[in-house]
Amino acid sequence: MLLNKQGEATDAYQRALAIRPNNWIAHYNLGCLYARAGRMNEAMEMVGIAVAEMRQQRTPVEARSILEDIRKDEALKELRDDPRFAKIVAAR
Repeated sequence: MLLNKQGEATDAYQRALAIRPNNWIAHYNLGCLYARAGRMNEAMEMVGIAVAEMRQQRTPVEARSILEDIRKDEALKELRDDPRFAKIVAAR
């Protein structure tokens, strides 16, 4: 992803998820790729899955910190005005 090879990065994250479906970081990064490509519904779906998995795998304190980072992530700036995004990243 950092080398700007979107197709290869997408394939790599999809392979990672085939091996470990609860890998929240792979879901998140795939969501970032989709957002950058303008695939907003797919991006929202991946970020939603990522956050749900992350909440299960992290303590509440860790989750709140990660959610704050997600809210600020420039890769997801196109999603910020969507009410679905606000719901996904809402603190509990």
